[in-house]
Amino acid sequence: MPIAIDSTTLSHIVVNIRGPGIANVVFFEWDKKCGSSGTACGSPPSEIVLMVPAGSSRLIQYLGVYQSPGSSGMTFTYGETLRNLNPGVNAVTIATQSFGNPAINRIYNAGGRYLTSYAGGVGSGPTGKVALEFSPPSGSAPMVVGYDEMINGWFDFFGVEGVPISYRLVNSNQTLPALSYNALEAKIAEGSNAVMRGRIPAHFFELVCSGTSCAQRDVQSRDFFVGFFGPGVSAVHKTCYPDSEAALNLTIGYNTTVSLYTDSSKTAALGWSTTTSSGQIHRLGGGSPLANCNGTTYSDNLILDLRAFSGGGDQVAPLRGVFQTTTQTYSSTLCEGQFGGASGCYDNNMQVMTIKAQLLPGVLSTPLSGVTLYTKIVASCDGPNGDCYQEFRDEDSGYRCAELAGKGFVSQGDSTSTNVDFSFNQTAPSAGQKLLMILCPFQILASGQRVIFKLGTEVDFRHNGGT
Repeated sequence: MPIAIDSTTLSHIVVNIRGPGIANVVFFEWDKKCGSSGTACGSPPSEIVLMVPAGSSRLIQYLGVYQSPGSSGMTFTYGETLRNLNPGVNAVTIATQSFGNPAINRIYNAGGRYLTSYAGGVGSGPTGKVALEFSPPSGSAPMVVGYDEMINGWFDFFGVEGVPISYRLVNSNQTLPALSYNALEAKIAEGSNAVMRGRIPAHFFELVCSGTSCAQRDVQSRDFFVGFFGPGVSAVHKTCYPDSEAALNLTIGYNTTVSLYTDSSKTAALGWSTTTSSGQIHRLGGGSPLANCNGTTYSDNLILDLRAFSGGGDQVAPLRGVFQTTTQTYSSTLCEGQFGGASGCYDNNMQVMTIKAQLLPGVLSTPLSGVTLYTKIVASCDGPNGDCYQEFRDEDSGYRCAELAGKGFVSQGDSTSTNVDFSFNQTAPSAGQKLLMILCPFQILASGQRVIFKLGTEVDFRHNGGT
């Protein structure tokens, strides 16, 4: 069934189709996928072709997202039609209307843990696929605008200020009201220690590889919520922020650093400030000063780590998928200091790769069985500025873990420990090649079926200095 699309430049498209006899909503999503240079943006399809069961009363919903270059604000177009679909090709054109205010409609991120219960220092939360649903202005059925995952309450979702988005667990059909924007604002207004809201202002991003600038871009302002959410949160839960001015130390990989500046002229470095009028990264409300946090990290305290801002503010919560953001210890000090969900150390002489990571509390055994390490050597990268992972990332978050084996990745085995540790022989890539590594979580069901989750992490690594 082709749906005609306006040729106006868009940044995002979502289509839903539902009706009698359609068990699961037919879902289509397209994203412009602008790279780190702001170039190589894809063009929207001239029409969308979907396979839909024939039948009566098919509600077809369309959402278009418009975002001008250099702006963090967005406007939207929405349209719907109720059609009877006959066997064969059915051409559908949907009239749309604009809504939204770019002055207030901005993407934000919310991440941390959703707790349904907490006792004796042990928390628990939901696990499963989460539908992000938009309530259309027409009052029709909520429209799925994306799918994400939550593992024992751990999550990192996006939202849009001023746009009604709810979060629903698909398997149980349970809505998570504590994650709505209104609920988040209410937590900040009441001065909750468990949830913090912050803002990273518009700034200039530069990636430096082996001393040379290898990528740079303007990054728009974005707010973020980090903390503990849901009915299981208690007085012991705190999100802890630096209580003094601080610079950013953003060494993220082998000879790779990120520098953030207040503008493209690189007039001044961007850092953390305790005041809201500084033009620096700052807290808007909620949370607790680091000096007042004496609980157990990840159990009842979440620490805002400034190194997390290396991505421009879209992953501020101290987690990457189901992994803690941390640094690892290696036998060679040249490999230490890497920050992220996982890191690696390559022994040039022995041609052996070691990978380490730390799983978040409560994700192993129930519900996860372990994680798999996938590797692939590529000769070129399709992503802008040498981003080799772009084509393997999911549209909403995480990675296309279930598809990696079919895309040339090789499994290096499984880890079933909270302290993930892989060591394997690896021939050094030839000049111009790059080694890609992705850790992906999985669950073995009682039936023996392996369910692969997308909440993985890519792995940067350093060399130990051998020849």
